[in-house]
Amino acid sequence: MQINEILKSYFGYDSFRPNQEAIIREVMQGNDCLVLMPTGGGKSLCYQVPALAMEGTAVVISPLISLMHDQVEALKANGIPAEALNSGNDTTDELIIRRQITAEGKTSCRVCGGRKMCNIHIICRRPSGLAS
Repeated sequence: MQINEILKSYFGYDSFRPNQEAIIREVMQGNDCLVLMPTGGGKSLCYQVPALAMEGTAVVISPLISLMHDQVEALKANGIPAEALNSGNDTTDELIIRRQITAEGKTSCRVCGGRKMCNIHIICRRPSGLAS
């Protein structure tokens, strides 16, 4: 699926905001990007779209549990399997989420932060069921 199709199919937008498409293309070309945008500027799409379009894993750092929760809920509402992994998870939940990402590939995005920071913060992977 092309990035414009992903944008429309999963997020309902017809076009990208300024700079989003250029950032996404840089990421998809394998280039490192440091993206600074204001609140509500569309940063999330800059990693979510490439994560759905590409093979492999995207890692993004999110420092706030409430932000992680909001992003995961938004992804789920758009039909993208996602789970949050943070200090609020018990050991069983954490194990289940990690297995879904590493072994089964059923979760598109895992959002982590805080104490989990050393272990990987947000991991987005295109689930095997999504068309490429």
